[in-house]
Amino acid sequence: MKSWTSRSSDRRAVLGLGAAALAAALTGSGAARAQPAGPISGVSVDIRPLEAKGLNGFAAVLGSEVHRQLVAQFAGRITNDRRAPVLYVVLTGISMTATAGPAAGRGGKGGGGQESDFLQGDVSLGGFSFPLMVQQYSGSAGDWRQTELNDRRRVQALAFAFAQWTRRKTGG
Repeated sequence: MKSWTSRSSDRRAVLGLGAAALAAALTGSGAARAQPAGPISGVSVDIRPLEAKGLNGFAAVLGSEVHRQLVAQFAGRITNDRRAPVLYVVLTGISMTATAGPAAGRGGKGGGGQESDFLQGDVSLGGFSFPLMVQQYSGSAGDWRQTELNDRRRVQALAFAFAQWTRRKTGG
């Protein structure tokens, strides 16, 4: 386990490196830079890759939630002008931890493994496209003992994060 010194100059150096790495990751190469925000004529979410992996019912719930969140994030940009491009999202993968309880991944009894949920997909808007993967802490959805409610909240959190990052990456 790493430990950090408490000296403020060391913390500033680490934070500076972290901020530089984050800025580089967010701006990325020319293909990943945000495009100017403009109107869009609709939102389309394709769940076929998830269905092909056998996630049929779950894929439908996830796709519906991602669509709902994208419409909310892009509400100010959606127009009736059919000449405007459509925002296309293809959901390609999802990983949710089996246990989001207090011992999951912390070396405690009864668990191990990752603590994060992941959602990945491909986003296209006009001639601009990019892959996107978002990560959310699985324990942030509430009481892990209420499985159904917890899983619904985890899906909502992933969909919200995916929609937010899509908006950011497309200049919104």
